[in-house]
Amino acid sequence: MKFNEINPKHRDKIPTEYSPDILFSLNRSERRKNLNINYHENKFYGFDAWTVYELSWLGKEGVPNSGILYFSYSSSSKKFIESKSLKLYINSLNNKKFESKETFLSLLKEDLTNCIEEEIELEIAEKPNDFYPAVQTLDTLKIDTCLIIENPNSL
Repeated sequence: MKFNEINPKHRDKIPTEYSPDILFSLNRSERRKNLNINYHENKFYGFDAWTVYELSWLGKEGVPNSGILYFSYSSSSKKFIESKSLKLYINSLNNKKFESKETFLSLLKEDLTNCIEEEIELEIAEKPNDFYPAVQTLDTLKIDTCLIIENPNSL
């Protein structure tokens, strides 16, 4: 695949439900070769670090949760994640319910690890509430049920 080619998985519409198969990895050595970078002459050390600012998912009651996802993996991995596929994958999680934040993290780790065949480190940072310390925000309220019924009269 050339740099300007579109992954065939992206040619269709944006996924509306959880779609781990949309994740796509690229061969790192092939990309370095295309850029005339010899890995053995130019040793790379470190890691690929990603930040996903618009991360959201539903709690078990259907209440939206959001945060910032940070994840990284070795820059010596054989593959790396294609960014458009990551964006589509992350958006496919928006309407999926999870038992807990830990369950959500576990699924993310499994899917991303399977994509690049390399262990990753990840964490979710909650959006800071420090800006309004005396105010209780809706994001911090415990809601037992979130039932949405369409009602034209409420518009």
